[in-house]
Amino acid sequence: MDALWNMMEEICAKRFDKGSIHWVDVTYIEDPFNFYVRPTSYRKYLQELEAYKPHSIDQTEAVLGTTVIYKSKVIKSFIRGKILSIEPSNTFEIQSLDFGCVDKSVPLTEMFKPLFNSNHVGASVLSCKLAYCYPIGGVWNKQSIDAMKDYVGEERAQIKIMENNRDKYVVELVNSCPDDIAMMLIKTDYASFGFDVQKVSPLTSNADYGRFGLNIQKANPQTSKTD
Repeated sequence: MDALWNMMEEICAKRFDKGSIHWVDVTYIEDPFNFYVRPTSYRKYLQELEAYKPHSIDQTEAVLGTTVIYKSKVIKSFIRGKILSIEPSNTFEIQSLDFGCVDKSVPLTEMFKPLFNSNHVGASVLSCKLAYCYPIGGVWNKQSIDAMKDYVGEERAQIKIMENNRDKYVVELVNSCPDDIAMMLIKTDYASFGFDVQKVSPLTSNADYGRFGLNIQKANPQTSKTD
């Protein structure tokens, strides 16, 4: 139980300011604009977070927002998650708090109470988006997503926080590849160079985000890494 309190204190204390650099595990990739990372310093807490009581939870306990341990089809393991919705078939949609993925159609028989109450421990993952790259044609295709997964692999990585926009961190992601992951995608024709520009209308104070992509597949860009 002390480990959970230590993790809660670490999560509260850790800052992800613009320009800061962190060692992470990439836990789940939906596409280059939607992926999750977890600081490597949190690894030591997972075993306690994922411990659960031996009996599945009761129907009355399965309410929205409840933290449970469930069998994830995505991660293929029992992990910690939060109930997002109750489906018509009386199964559940659950989002992992320590990996980021969403599982649908989870039955009650595969949902358990955490051994230790971790409701006070928030998500250990950060929702991220690669900086500087943009999908060719405006939509990330399967080939580009698979290429990112291949480049990321299973090794630890470093993120540099470039921006924090609406609960999503725009990051530079670096591992043992010759270039950062965004540039790897660009150089191998799985992405174009791109960025988001915030435009403020003179008639309103609301922000409107316009997206611009410049295809530089034939270029030979020079990049530098910041450690």
